[in-house]
Amino acid sequence: MALRTLPIAAELLNFVAAGPCEPVAVWEERDGRRTLTDKQETDPETGEPLWTAFVMPTTAERPEVIQVRVRARQQPVVTQFGAVALDNLEASVRVDKAGKLAQYWSASNIRDAGNGHRKPHEQHKNGEQKPEGQ
Repeated sequence: MALRTLPIAAELLNFVAAGPCEPVAVWEERDGRRTLTDKQETDPETGEPLWTAFVMPTTAERPEVIQVRVRARQQPVVTQFGAVALDNLEASVRVDKAGKLAQYWSASNIRDAGNGHRKPHEQHKNGEQKPEGQ
């Protein structure tokens, strides 16, 4: 159960795919131990399979990969290190199994953004970002 779920204006952020989307695996309790199965988790509301999308916000001060759960009938295909768009992005705060606060990310869709999704940042010769319009 989420303590708080916040909508995120993903269209104001730049994200790139850090790798291919992977199925969210089901864990089962066996003999007091958690065991990974070959089953895929499904969305409790729609029954659609869940996938983990690995994305990086390009506007962050330092690189960080965020795992975003996406529901889709088929594996979403994204271009590694290519710009991606996330629809209905949300961040939820929950208490994890260890009793600590944890953040969980979800979106209704992920897709390649292609060229033109975001304004390209112009670069100085030394690699620093140049303010737009200069």
